Amino acid sequence: MIVSRGGSISCGRGAVELTWLSRRQPELWKERQEVDVSGTLEHRLSQMTPEERARDALELAERIRRRIAEYRMTIEHQQQAAEPEADEDG
Repeated sequence: MIVSRGGSISCGRGAVELTWLSRRQPELWKERQEVDVSGTLEHRLSQMTPEERARDALELAERIRRRIAEYRMTIEHQQQAAEPEADEDG
């Protein structure tokens, strides 16, 4: 589709089809999606199977281990930088 108003704007066929569909069936073809993220942790856990909860707990423990390891490396690096270098002559 080319619109001429002092210049031309080229529009792809997909965009035209989406516009046509969204105007005729707005509930099916709307551009925005509404997502409910208000679920509580208790609700999410109650929806999981025991296997899913166990897997989720193991993944959480692994993320915690990695984070602690990152912090240890940062702390060790800071301590080494703060220590003065000793002279070879003593």
